[in-house]
Amino acid sequence: MPSLFAFPHSTPLRSACVAVCVALLAAPLLSAQEIGRFEQIETNTAPYYFHLKPGEATTQVYVWGAVVLPGVYEVGATTDLGKLLSLAGGPATSRPVIEPGSRTSTIKLFRAEEGRRLLLYEALVEDMIEEPSAYPALRDGDVITVEIHEARGFGWRDGISLIGALAALGLAVDRLFFAN
Repeated sequence: MPSLFAFPHSTPLRSACVAVCVALLAAPLLSAQEIGRFEQIETNTAPYYFHLKPGEATTQVYVWGAVVLPGVYEVGATTDLGKLLSLAGGPATSRPVIEPGSRTSTIKLFRAEEGRRLLLYEALVEDMIEEPSAYPALRDGDVITVEIHEARGFGWRDGISLIGALAALGLAVDRLFFAN
């Protein structure tokens, strides 16, 4: 009785079967070199960025708030706060500054200490640029937030809102006290 796997000596089908079997058996042995946590990532929602050299020790930090590219960053262990914020695209501003000093960007670094996240560093972007030696070294799990505060004066939209509120109040008083 002929065997189910009996093929003539040199058929393309036999060569293909041998190649598939070898590939399946050798696949676990041919895995890529592990760098940081690259192989452990199971995400498809939040952006996860890698900025490192092959074989370099890594630090995983979170960049939140008003930056161009917020997300989780896996960076080289020697990356400083200024470089990390540059990789994230810096503070995200959609409009040009009309008056100097009307918009400020605050950088905050939080670090987990004894089960709580504590504020470790806070500075305006302008102050941070002037004093790069004041940056704390980044550690695994650090959270960097960027907040943009814009000082606004009283504008036309505020005026229209105020007029609408006063008109509604006037109508309410008229209906309550002067209705027949």
